[in-house]
Amino acid sequence: MLSSCLEGTRRGLRGWLVFVLLLFLGGVSAAQPPTGGKPAKPVWKWSVEERLARRFDPAAIKARGAEQAAERQAWSKRNGGSDPLFSIPPDSADTMVIEGSKTPELFLTWELFHTLMTRAFSGDEESRRESRRKIEDRAAALGFGKDLWTRLEKAAAPFLKLQRQDEEQARSPSPPSMKDGEDLVWCRTRAAAIAAAKAEFGEEAFLRLLYVGVAPSAVKAYRFDEKTAADLRFQERGCR
Repeated sequence: MLSSCLEGTRRGLRGWLVFVLLLFLGGVSAAQPPTGGKPAKPVWKWSVEERLARRFDPAAIKARGAEQAAERQAWSKRNGGSDPLFSIPPDSADTMVIEGSKTPELFLTWELFHTLMTRAFSGDEESRRESRRKIEDRAAALGFGKDLWTRLEKAAAPFLKLQRQDEEQARSPSPPSMKDGEDLVWCRTRAAAIAAAKAEFGEEAFLRLLYVGVAPSAVKAYRFDEKTAADLRFQERGCR
């Protein structure tokens, strides 16, 4: 299960874990409360266990599913077709969808970092430029300057090297399969890059960038079983 989870993180649509990235024009409240109405601390200060507990809470999952189903139905009525945002049927019992524009606290740090790096350092120039523009609009309000990308690229250089190699392989007519141990190298290199970015910008500042600047553009859909939370936790700890 762990191997498939890591492979999905790296390969996107090739694994069972699917990242769907949307670029919204608006932002998100930095202290948005979770479903349930209780006051919430800032989303970047939640612990891993708090995020996972809320993410996998049956009542919260049911509430999110009902809200999403209503939104899809309304979209379909307005546009005469299925909502292209979600390709997985809303009534699938083993499917979960989380939206950063609504519940940023449900994302783990490594997931948002992955989103940030794959979009802001994409090999597609147009996509990269548009992604950076939207993140920059939010980052500026958090005190980040124009040197954001230069500093981040330097801090995360080893991870970006792996990412670019992966992009090149993905464009190959016959992309190679992941070798034994390669998934752990990928995960641990990403964890080291996150630590380096925190050291470069300051831990709280960088976490705010992820949860306020990046999360509003993230949507994640995936199938899960009882091992998923453990896999997510393992990756958050750098696969150690």
